[in-house]
Amino acid sequence: MNRKLCVASTALALVLGACASSQSPSPERGQPGQPMRPMAVFAPVALVLSNLDADQDAQLTRAELDGGIGPLFDSADANGDGALSRPELSAFSLAHLGSAFPVPGRIAFDPDQNASTSPEEFRSVFERAFDRFDTNGDGIVTRPDMLIEFNPAERRARGGGERRQAGGRGRRPGMTADGS
Repeated sequence: MNRKLCVASTALALVLGACASSQSPSPERGQPGQPMRPMAVFAPVALVLSNLDADQDAQLTRAELDGGIGPLFDSADANGDGALSRPELSAFSLAHLGSAFPVPGRIAFDPDQNASTSPEEFRSVFERAFDRFDTNGDGIVTRPDMLIEFNPAERRARGGGERRQAGGRGRRPGMTADGS
């Protein structure tokens, strides 16, 4: 499973890197005098959820989530003590969420602030993310469900911004600091 996670993460990073490095002008980037068009982006937690799709059918079920979280936690628990220390959590976050300080962050993974993340705390972060993306409650999260629409022009005009689900299942409020 770790090999599948690594291959899927690498492929996704290459695709996203290629898209980000394009130098041709586009309406999404905005041209002088033209507003920027909305963009769809993935929250970092969506990268982990998509890697838990065991049968690679682009649909994450609750059963796949439940079956993948334990091994994912075990792979992050470098010393095998059954809890993630802050350095272990930072290493996991960097490898799987793209940053040592992503959203969801340390507070989401360690809500009691005891400098240790239990398997239950770890599982809770991904279960809340799954529930947030599963807006119709069918127990299945697809890639489009995990897209978040970001409109820079609207955000600038309002002095902030609301993120909307771009996958077509309706609107949801923007992400909170803990990623839920």
